[in-house]
Amino acid sequence: MSWRRLWNVARRQRRDREAQVEMADFLAREAEARQAAGAAKQEAARQAAIALGSAERWREEAREARGMPWLEIAGREMAMALRGLRRSPGLAIAAVLMLGLGIGATSAAFGLVERVLLQPLPYAQAQNLVKVQLTAPGAKLDNLLIGPADYLFFRDHSRAFQSLGIYQTDAASVRLSATPQKVASMDLTPDLLPTLGVEPRLGRTFSPADATPHAPLVVLLSDAFWRKQFGGDSSVVGRQTEVDGKPATIIGVMPAGFSVLDHTETLLYEPLGFDPAKVGLGNFSWNAIGRLRPGVTLAAANADANRMLALVMQTYPPPDGYSLATFAQARIASSLRPLKDAIIGSTARLLWMVLGSLGLVLVIVCANTAGLLLVRVEGRRHELAIRTALGASRSRMAALLVAESVWLGIFGGLLGLGVADAGLHALVAAAPQGLARLPEVHMDGWAVVFTLGLALGASLLLAIGPALRVERLAERPNLREAGRGLSASRARLRTRNALVVVQVALACVLLTAVGLMLRSAMALAQVNPGYDRSQPIAVVRISIPDADAPGARAEFAMQRRIFDALSALPGVSAGLASTAPMDGNRMMDPVYVQNRTPAGSSLPAVRVFHYISPGYLQAMGIPLLAGRDMTWQDAADLRPVAMVSAAFAREYWKTPAEALGHQIRVTGNDDWREIVGVAGDVHEQGLDQPAPAEVYWPLLAAHFEGSALNEPGGVIAVVRATNAGTAAFSAALRQAVWSVDRNIPLAATTTMAHYYDASLAQTRFTMSVLGLAAGMGLLVGIIGLYGVLAYAVAQRRRELGVRIALGAAPAGLMQAVVRQGLGLAALGTLLGLLAAGFAARLLASLLYGVLPGDPATFAAVALAMLAIAALASALPARTASRVSPLEALRAE
Repeated sequence: MSWRRLWNVARRQRRDREAQVEMADFLAREAEARQAAGAAKQEAARQAAIALGSAERWREEAREARGMPWLEIAGREMAMALRGLRRSPGLAIAAVLMLGLGIGATSAAFGLVERVLLQPLPYAQAQNLVKVQLTAPGAKLDNLLIGPADYLFFRDHSRAFQSLGIYQTDAASVRLSATPQKVASMDLTPDLLPTLGVEPRLGRTFSPADATPHAPLVVLLSDAFWRKQFGGDSSVVGRQTEVDGKPATIIGVMPAGFSVLDHTETLLYEPLGFDPAKVGLGNFSWNAIGRLRPGVTLAAANADANRMLALVMQTYPPPDGYSLATFAQARIASSLRPLKDAIIGSTARLLWMVLGSLGLVLVIVCANTAGLLLVRVEGRRHELAIRTALGASRSRMAALLVAESVWLGIFGGLLGLGVADAGLHALVAAAPQGLARLPEVHMDGWAVVFTLGLALGASLLLAIGPALRVERLAERPNLREAGRGLSASRARLRTRNALVVVQVALACVLLTAVGLMLRSAMALAQVNPGYDRSQPIAVVRISIPDADAPGARAEFAMQRRIFDALSALPGVSAGLASTAPMDGNRMMDPVYVQNRTPAGSSLPAVRVFHYISPGYLQAMGIPLLAGRDMTWQDAADLRPVAMVSAAFAREYWKTPAEALGHQIRVTGNDDWREIVGVAGDVHEQGLDQPAPAEVYWPLLAAHFEGSALNEPGGVIAVVRATNAGTAAFSAALRQAVWSVDRNIPLAATTTMAHYYDASLAQTRFTMSVLGLAAGMGLLVGIIGLYGVLAYAVAQRRRELGVRIALGAAPAGLMQAVVRQGLGLAALGTLLGLLAAGFAARLLASLLYGVLPGDPATFAAVALAMLAIAALASALPARTASRVSPLEALRAE
């Protein structure tokens, strides 16, 4: 029935014509019947019309019987509301622009939150996936990765895991032309992709046979690498290529958009396997992902993992230089986490903060727009009084105002869609690199629905104030009421004043957050990273093919030749190392100090360590605080030497100089190594993290970490020069390396400035978003304050004219208006600072060098708010002082 009524509404004109024909037929038949009874023709027609009654009433009843009268009434109200808004284009445009910006900004933040936090991971039954990791409270280690022994035992004996796979990021040299290229790769066990529930788009996945020793090398390509290098050719499966100097067969291509967690840069996948006969305890350097069996809880899985960890200790031997007692003292335990939580980490708090700050802007916008609509209602008092006097019901007048708000919400929502799409792109572009799931972010259907729902909710919220005002006006429909009394004016301003206080308070909250982040950024900018930033430093990773330098000594010799070639470049200072500060590639191991143990533990503390060449400290600008730098002869002669950072030295001795001559080593079977130098502290993990205790080893060492001869393999070259980082310098750097060996693949050259900026990226992003939100909120709030004062002056124009006529000083009137503005601003600022005190606690993890309740920031915000409020009050105050008594009285 409802569909038939809706169809009748759509065919209203045709139904009206049919009803007209029916009434004409009734009149004709009724007139004929009365003529047959003896009435004259005209009299018969008159009696027939009387019998029919009101034709309009019959048409309305027919419409109600056939159609949906409430829908037609709503349509008429919407059309009338649209005409009313067209008569006030300035107000309509201002309201739509403000709503569009507020709705769009909030929707953009929601799009970021929805894709990153609310959407499930792009894997089959992702809710059953967990990140498998460990803790070792006895060694003061959290978030410890697992070792090969743990993986093999878990895989074969778990009651909780349906499957388990491990992986490790890597870099591979791929030769597709005369010049090899370095690409991001990943080593993964054959069971990882089935654990994730992913199949290649072309070809097959890895089999267990592919991961056995001496098996022919096979690789999988990412979709992006396949399209870029092979043009999307489906015949690529089975093609031969060369990876790390070895022949390799391409067996498949992964689906578009696939990545293991957030490793979207990976272009090549290689199989990973372990020989159980050669596996021992330790080597906690492998990422693991497990799929729980249906119905298994996280607590049950952790209990099962702890059961197996005890059995792993009984099954596998400890590595050389360690004992089972060492592992027992570490108290290794399971710490499984849902995979989504492991990916998102601390990102959740940051993104909720972004959504909350931009949501506050929308609240401020709605408050300001509500104030505009209340002013519009007050300006239509006479019109609404006339409508009431003519019989219009309160509900119909309220419906008209609701319809106007709905139109504003519709137009604001449409504008908000465009703003949301542009804003989402801007947020993604400004977001710090490495933000969880960032490549997945886009404007999807949920974001569109949220935007339109937000627009509808905002429009209904805006309609409450005007609708309630209509109810009050309808109670006293006095056509002669002009609202000239001061008390009446104050009553009408009370609601708008409250809205302004809310706007100022919310803007104050946002401004306080910006102030705290600004203080934090200033504190970070004052942190010395530990290396010299006065000149650019280029960083490039170098991997020497095994075929070109077989053995540790041959590789060491080629590294020295590369160092000499780089040092020969004009105006440069060069060095080699295993990692660069802040590049995210931390290397860590326990380090024993002869005759000393760290406070509160019988185990050696885990330290960040680097392999470095002579000249590295000088190229980086890391000061040498005591002793000497290592030399090439130290490494060539396998001298047992090492260097430590100042933090390491202070932990065991009072001063850096006292560390010289003491002995350190990694395992119990290593040679003791003499500390020959102490370097300055470096903020290895970012400026907001304390400088860790670090150890520096030579590029070549004997009896190190259980190896007779140890060499780190791939290294990075750091080259300081005035033009480092430019295209010309990168080309010169490549030619210098290739002058040693044309087969060495080079990764893209970056700079230390890139890593430095990345360490500040989250702080800068947070400050930018909060600054944008605070700027928008402050602007809208001050506009609202100005509007209230301007409206109050306009309403009191007659009163002000009388006061001036009676001798009141214009300066006194100006002060009165400014005091009114400052009073509203002061109340809003007070409430805002109280709210900011609670909100600032949510920023605590993002702050550096400043407390959430920093009094200097709160005081500065209060003064700034009052100063801006005084400026916003100046123009209305000036208008009040210039009211002409004659013109004011004549206008009455």
